[in-house]
Amino acid sequence: MPTPEPYLELLREYVRKKSSLSSVYHKECEVLSEEIQRTTGNTISSSTLKRFFRLVSSSSKPSSFTLDVLSQFAGFDHFDHFCSQAGKPGKHNKSGGESAETVPKDVTSPEFIDRLQEEIRCELDYSCICNDKQELLLHREFIINDMYRFLRNSGKRIYPLIAPGGYGKTVLMQLFYCDFKNRKPDNTLVIFTSASAIFEIVTSRTGLREVLKHFVPSLQYRPEALDHLLVTPDYKIVLMIDGLDEAGSDQSDVFAFFKGAVQLMQESCRYPEVSIIFSKRTESWLNCTGYMPGFRPDDYWYLRPGTFGSDEDSNTVPPLSVDESRKLWNKLNRKLSASARSEISEDVLSLTGIPYQLSLLHRITCRTNIDAVTSQDVFGTYIQHLMYDTPHSIGIRSLFREFIKACNYGASSARVDLSSLQDVISRHPGAWEELLGREIFLIEEYSGNGMYRRREVLFSHQKLFETAVAVEWYGEGIRSVRDLHELVDKLRDKTAGIGVMEQVAWAIMRNHRMDLLTGLFESSLTTADKVMLSRSMFDLWQSEEEWLEQYIDELAANQSIRWYYFENLTVTDDLPGFFGRALEAYERHSESVQDLLYANSLLAVRAFLAMDFKTFQAHIAYMDTLPKNEDIHLYPLIRYWSYRSLLHWLMGDDPGYSLSKVDELMGASRDESRFNTNHSRTSEKRDRRIPLYLHNPALWLMDRKEDIAMHYHDFQESEKEDLLQQSKRDIRMFTLLYFLFYSGVIPEPSLKTSEGHRLFITNGNLPEANINQCLRLLIMADWHLSKKQPDTACRYLSEVAAIAKNHHFVIFHKLAEYKIALTQEDARKQRIYEKEWAASGFGRIIGLNSAAIHS
Repeated sequence: MPTPEPYLELLREYVRKKSSLSSVYHKECEVLSEEIQRTTGNTISSSTLKRFFRLVSSSSKPSSFTLDVLSQFAGFDHFDHFCSQAGKPGKHNKSGGESAETVPKDVTSPEFIDRLQEEIRCELDYSCICNDKQELLLHREFIINDMYRFLRNSGKRIYPLIAPGGYGKTVLMQLFYCDFKNRKPDNTLVIFTSASAIFEIVTSRTGLREVLKHFVPSLQYRPEALDHLLVTPDYKIVLMIDGLDEAGSDQSDVFAFFKGAVQLMQESCRYPEVSIIFSKRTESWLNCTGYMPGFRPDDYWYLRPGTFGSDEDSNTVPPLSVDESRKLWNKLNRKLSASARSEISEDVLSLTGIPYQLSLLHRITCRTNIDAVTSQDVFGTYIQHLMYDTPHSIGIRSLFREFIKACNYGASSARVDLSSLQDVISRHPGAWEELLGREIFLIEEYSGNGMYRRREVLFSHQKLFETAVAVEWYGEGIRSVRDLHELVDKLRDKTAGIGVMEQVAWAIMRNHRMDLLTGLFESSLTTADKVMLSRSMFDLWQSEEEWLEQYIDELAANQSIRWYYFENLTVTDDLPGFFGRALEAYERHSESVQDLLYANSLLAVRAFLAMDFKTFQAHIAYMDTLPKNEDIHLYPLIRYWSYRSLLHWLMGDDPGYSLSKVDELMGASRDESRFNTNHSRTSEKRDRRIPLYLHNPALWLMDRKEDIAMHYHDFQESEKEDLLQQSKRDIRMFTLLYFLFYSGVIPEPSLKTSEGHRLFITNGNLPEANINQCLRLLIMADWHLSKKQPDTACRYLSEVAAIAKNHHFVIFHKLAEYKIALTQEDARKQRIYEKEWAASGFGRIIGLNSAAIHS
């Protein structure tokens, strides 16, 4: 017979306590397997541990070997010894089972259950959850596993979570979502959204199909072609909707959306099952269950007060009088002054859990007349002592989150001294590491109620900067570049994301530590991470004009930073301002031919967009004087020859030689390893034998779409050819969205030479959302003109004119206005614009010949 579940559950708790892990999920099983091997000398695979901790569904029971090894790891001789010492006498059956008659009565007694519940509660980051159908307090993992059982049950479709505000519905759904992502099932899709977003979609009625037709014209006559790109039929849809009550009082539209979604998926035969998990504050949804197939009234969890606490809704805390509040503070003060720290921990655990208790204290602070000094001292000291004396498994993340909320919400508690947090973290090795590595987002989530950007929240306070960067695990500040390099190495060892490095960079910049900024780019970060950092820093620098003016020359002259920053410099909305100043500084401090080519190619495209022909010509002429040797990076060379061919064509000369050089260099990028993507001061090189066009996702997509089109077995040959040709036309538009990032082709007839050459404009530094949108709209306008739809074409051209004017792209603004005049057959405006184009030097772009330009 199988081993009774109480034995296994208790052994799971002992293994959790013995390990260094606060919780056990899929990823932790591998770590736990190694820890068991080191401790016992025996090996238990991670897959066995996943079955033991019920992370995967399995009908098998643990073997006697597994139970004995886990018991040894927990500090016992074997499983029989574990049963006897844990208050559960019984002879373990070596076949893996145990007789039910050997289960003692005290195992099922209320006293034992209460004690077991209390032990479990002491180990949780959050307090327990209960269900109205079952009086036992349950671990949150039980609810998550119950959700998985729900998903496997094909008879159910709806899984509601009902509780007032602040009881932990959102946290529970987030935990399930994150756990689901970690498990990564191959045949299930989870969408985590909010009911308010669904409500906006339902009520806005924007006509999604009509919008899509503008982006994929083939949808106008062949929408069913998309069916061939859908997923296979064995998929199941799960909609997780948080905050259903936020959709408003009239929820019929939302439930109609549910009904329509379920019917659509089922009727398509692509998704045989659609399930919905949603949270709500009240039970008013019961009158709408007619929209929910397969729902039974008892299939829901109701969260009791005091679970998973947050402070979304202060109504969940009963109001306290000033006298009651003072009594509470005095009680805490007496305990603190008497150093009765164990008593404090006991009090917290005997109530509703640490996070909820801290939330309660915070709300008391904000809602009573306690003076600020008292609240600061008591609240700050209370958190500090909790951090000192509670085990790490209690939840350092929860304490930190509540501390941040206390520092950013309310009038009185906002005065809590942040320096105390620095002292607390220095006494908890591993806590700061965990916060930086995985939980730094909590600061953004709970600071300023989402009103501020992340960097403004994190480092607007000098003390918080000291906590976030100047403190490291040993409690010592970063006083030198060497300290910074050690911090970076530790962060990389813990697989911290680039977002954490961005926090470090932002903090350094906020405090004007150029020495540390240089050190960051000389650290062990990868080239890719440094490029990502430079892009992130660029966003901040644009908003810090004063800082930029002070340091722009120093940045441009800094050999450790200049390549990472200026190689990713983008044409911003402020062409005459920030972008120009940064480029000019870069050019002033450029020493190598490669840097000079790069800077002047960007300045040339800036002049091109501003319709400044003389400046454009001057930069090309200057690049003509620079020596071109084989050590130069291919990208600046391709840019140079591309712009040179464009200049020759604009002046009526033959661009054939320049175009041949472009073709030669692009061939070299396929055949040679000349793509040295690092700056000139390092020896690191990267093998880039991939053809240049493969860096362009749209060109790859064109090849892929043609391949797909040729395998549509249910299409006739003529339909295949039509679809293929339409795919080429569609994908040409998307090509324009990407070609400026490495190299690309402008396919408009007016930009082709008489010999049929295609002009290359190679520049990886133009803004996707602005330039590419103008190009896409221009192509759409031409497409509608070919379909004899002038009104629609003019609408697209008007959009181009507005976008280009707003972003100082003069050449696109003038091009759109000229095309509008042509479309509307306004001869007077045509002549005005043609004279303006001829005078600018760019007349050939609109088709003016040399005689017309020079006249």
